[in-house]
Amino acid sequence: MKNTILIIGLLFLGLETTAQKEIQRCNFEKAKKEKKISFSGIVNHIRNHGYFQLTVKNTTKDSLALHVETGRVFYTATNDYQPFVVLRSREIFLAPGEEKSTLLNTACGNASAKYTGDGFHDLRKTEMANADLVAALEEVEAKRLGNCAGIQSLVWAFTNDHSVASIVTYDGGK
Repeated sequence: MKNTILIIGLLFLGLETTAQKEIQRCNFEKAKKEKKISFSGIVNHIRNHGYFQLTVKNTTKDSLALHVETGRVFYTATNDYQPFVVLRSREIFLAPGEEKSTLLNTACGNASAKYTGDGFHDLRKTEMANADLVAALEEVEAKRLGNCAGIQSLVWAFTNDHSVASIVTYDGGK
């Protein structure tokens, strides 16, 4: 009886270890480059915050743990519209062939381009923002300041070479 329980226990341990090995962990760039995912996005403004609804499909036969990085930029199909800059990283877990949607907290990346309204979905490409902007946004994320009013100005300070002084506003000398 003890031998049977021991054998069953070892079988479950072996299956669990095998299952854990099949979960592929990768960032968005690697998954896109290796064609492990397909994606689309649509603008969805909620409570005056810019959210980007990202839909990702796992195109592999393995489970995928996908990391959407802080500072990832989703560009529109034309330069006439503002790109979306991810303010908070996100982990998305996908089963083989599964498609999932998630809201990303974003800011606009080009002050001089047109505003994108709800339902906008014409995307062209995605890439990481410059290293300085990514570092600044990671610091903001670590301090949990993602929805502060000055975050949009912070992004524009990097994407449009605005003055860093534009990030801070003074209210009545306070």
